Amino acid sequence: MTRLQFSALLLVAVLAAGCGLLPFGAGGKLPVQESAAWTRVLLNPDQGVDAPGIYLREMSSGKTEGWQVVAEAGALRAATFPSDDLVVAHTEAKWYIINRTTGKVYEWDYATVALVAASSSRLLFQELATGRLFVTDGDLKVQRSVKAPEGVTAVVGAMSADGKTAAFLPASGGPVYLMELSTGKLTETAAAPQGGWLFSMPDGKAFFVGYQPAPGDRTVLLHRFAWDGRKLGEFSVPGTNCAFTRDGMRVACTGGAWPGQVQVSDVETGVPLYRVLGAMGGAWTADGAQLVVGLEGKPEYRMVTADGKVATTAVTKMGAAENPPVPSPAALGTFALRGMVIDGEAKALFTAPVDTAKWQLSWVAPWGKGGAEFRYLVRTPITIDSTHRGWPFEPVVQMAPFSAEVGLEVKAAGGDCLNLRAAAGKEAKVIRCMPSGTKLQPAGAPGAEEARDGERWMQVRTDKGESGWVAITTGDIRYAER
Repeated sequence: MTRLQFSALLLVAVLAAGCGLLPFGAGGKLPVQESAAWTRVLLNPDQGVDAPGIYLREMSSGKTEGWQVVAEAGALRAATFPSDDLVVAHTEAKWYIINRTTGKVYEWDYATVALVAASSSRLLFQELATGRLFVTDGDLKVQRSVKAPEGVTAVVGAMSADGKTAAFLPASGGPVYLMELSTGKLTETAAAPQGGWLFSMPDGKAFFVGYQPAPGDRTVLLHRFAWDGRKLGEFSVPGTNCAFTRDGMRVACTGGAWPGQVQVSDVETGVPLYRVLGAMGGAWTADGAQLVVGLEGKPEYRMVTADGKVATTAVTKMGAAENPPVPSPAALGTFALRGMVIDGEAKALFTAPVDTAKWQLSWVAPWGKGGAEFRYLVRTPITIDSTHRGWPFEPVVQMAPFSAEVGLEVKAAGGDCLNLRAAAGKEAKVIRCMPSGTKLQPAGAPGAEEARDGERWMQVRTDKGESGWVAITTGDIRYAER
């Protein structure tokens, strides 16, 4: 999970706690208490996993540190990692922080307090009843308490990598505030027109504020700030799931737009470099030379080189659009894939010892300690209802500048042509047979295809202004390169 997803997850908790707010205890203490809901276990390489929890495997020795949650705490939902030593987890009922160094675990109710931002050394909490902010160390000892700006009762934030500065934004929009954590001093910076997300760059040199320019807009505007409050630039991306190269020079963002697309931009200038149509997700190899993307319409992935070429490898048929293999930050050619570690030839280097008929492997940021540690989460199975179906086209890389519209073209095999029909179905009237190279534009609403006669049908417009239906599962349509 990226820093952006971590901030968005915290924002969900804030917005979900609109009633039943509880006051702080006597003396204004943070209503967080030590928890007995988790048990630390140490597993040898040959031991199986028999309980829900968070598991962290040392790659060199094969030994695993596990944190198992008791059933009374409710079903385990997700976990994030502000640092290698701190784990933030939540169940159906509560939030938890696990300090791996001290072995202590802390818990709090959704309706009392929200974790706004975290680093390896400091955490920033907010009391939901009053909006008051609390700075703590890694063991949740309160270092200072700060009154929130007038009218600010729910915030989403991020923290610098060194733990010296936090940035937060009112959930309803307004100024971006910087807090000097050692003193509690607040500084107001540029305003965001509406609520959004904050996340810090991996190198800690800057942070981003992201928001949709208008309700229903499928793009996201990213504002880049230095930690002293200076605005460094802004640019648009197709969604909120962003991954940076290790040097922080390029960012790949996806989500929100239709069809699925991953846009790669230069961080310093904000200029888009290329986009991959028909793809979702995205993670960079350790050297930043390749981007791993999941395919939108089938459970496979592709490698995209720095110059925009789509590469096929032995493992491209593994993974899925929302679960592409994640490259190791240390070892080139090594990938994490939901409970597995594989090499570039699809050979399994490690498979989590979990009975998947009984337990479900869930996604977490899989690499810790610079790639020396592999993480996975085990929980009771849940069913996720997803109606998303991507178009079954091979991905295409479009080099910038590119049009906001997504074009298609006919690529019929053997010099044949593709029927444009008056309605969906093989018996519908043929308007004409379109030769290879015919340019098309989707004409219907996103996702409004029809299933008929064993095919999926899409409504399109031709470059001659004709409107009709085509079968999209025949392999005779692809994304246009321009």
